[in-house]
Amino acid sequence: MKKLALFLVFFQSINGFSEKYIPYHLSYEIVSDKYDAKIPNGKYLIEGTIYDYKYNENQLRDKLSKVIVSAGEKTTRSDSKGYFRMTNKLKDSILKFVLVDYNSSYLENYSLKNKHRIKLRIFMTQVKEETEFMVKKPVIYCYSDQNTKFDFQLIPKGELTFAYPSLESNYTWQMKLENDVLSDQNSQENFPYLFWESKQRDIHFKISSIKQNRDEIRGSIVSKANIVSYLDSTLTALGFNFKEKTDFITFWAPQMQKENYYLIQFVQNGQCDKFANYKINPTPNHLNRIYMLFAGNTEPEFPFEVVKQQLKPLERNGFYFVDWGGIEIDLSSFDVAENNN
Repeated sequence: MKKLALFLVFFQSINGFSEKYIPYHLSYEIVSDKYDAKIPNGKYLIEGTIYDYKYNENQLRDKLSKVIVSAGEKTTRSDSKGYFRMTNKLKDSILKFVLVDYNSSYLENYSLKNKHRIKLRIFMTQVKEETEFMVKKPVIYCYSDQNTKFDFQLIPKGELTFAYPSLESNYTWQMKLENDVLSDQNSQENFPYLFWESKQRDIHFKISSIKQNRDEIRGSIVSKANIVSYLDSTLTALGFNFKEKTDFITFWAPQMQKENYYLIQFVQNGQCDKFANYKINPTPNHLNRIYMLFAGNTEPEFPFEVVKQQLKPLERNGFYFVDWGGIEIDLSSFDVAENNN
């Protein structure tokens, strides 16, 4: 869990809630903390209002709706007036406040008491710049049951940072397949696959539905220790061959060892158009595309209801392609739109 530094600033006295206001804490202000006999034993009730705070101008702006508030496995959202309320177990002592385009805020290092009602104000600041995501190692394997020549035009989203083999001026590879060997039509040089990478913005987990104020996504939560076995079984079920599976795991598994747990979601085929489009001539029988989105966390709890994902096996006959890549997601920047199907 990220640790938010505690910054104390001088408090400006106010009458009610004025437009100009300097909170004593960069992230939150406790308004009251009182015992309430109605609250169940072993729990606390917390409520408050969430504000857009412009730090440089010491100014409170709009009240923020649809902020996801999470404590342990429990999650709620702020309403249209920025208000939220939830009753939590005492052990769930860290609250996280997340909204797309805003830096995440936290309530932590605050001593919570049994059967207490806490009222507070939460201050969130907008992200100064859009977060850039690196779409890493999109690898395109090319297959055909007969010798063929083809033009493969790459139409990337965002900034293309690298491609191999080198692309023509219109982002096109002119390739051929002869006896299952991929080569450049002009140089005659052989290649194991086509490769590109790009920098992109606004890449988020795909949310399938909203249930009781909690986002639901199709995916899996996997411990660091089980990353290799999870990828192996998932790729085998998809129909990856030995080389594809080995290339995938040896590239991605080492990059998924920094955190204790990972939330993993795959997007397939047409859903991958948001990363790049391809124009292939002649048209292949199948274009199999699968990209892995993942985010790490120290704990197995994520601000989503995670349900098992059903994946479509690859179609492998005739003239076809297998395209895979991946993107590491910053949880503070995920999309919480209700219609993100």
